[in-house]
Amino acid sequence: MTSKRLGRLVRLKKLKEQAAAAELAEEQQTLGQAEDELQRLRAEAEAADFAVVRPDVSPSELAMASAWQDQLGRRAAQQQGVVAVAEERVAERTGEVQEAWRDRRLLEGVHGRAVERETAADEGAERRRNDDIALRTYGRKGGEA
Repeated sequence: MTSKRLGRLVRLKKLKEQAAAAELAEEQQTLGQAEDELQRLRAEAEAADFAVVRPDVSPSELAMASAWQDQLGRRAAQQQGVVAVAEERVAERTGEVQEAWRDRRLLEGVHGRAVERETAADEGAERRRNDDIALRTYGRKGGEA
């Protein structure tokens, strides 16, 4: 395979790596938002706990606070599931980025070696042409003497 074709493949691999990195960034942002929402729900549930501790709380307020805490607990549990899914996606995307990086680096090495081989072959051909020219020139001069 020529170095030009390998160069194109390296560029394609780099684009694939960049696309995977962009997807990873999106998944990380989604994870951050999910974690923020979970933290908010937990803080709200904790604040509801303190509201119940007041000494002048009526039974109906206790019932409403208890129902609200249950609701917040269910939402927090659901949000914990969302966070777990987002963490899994981030881990998958991280693996994809690492694999794309390894593939690109491997192909860059192959490309570099192909360029070196082609350069050496071109230099060898140039040297042979120069040697042929020198021999022809020397042969003409040698015959004239």
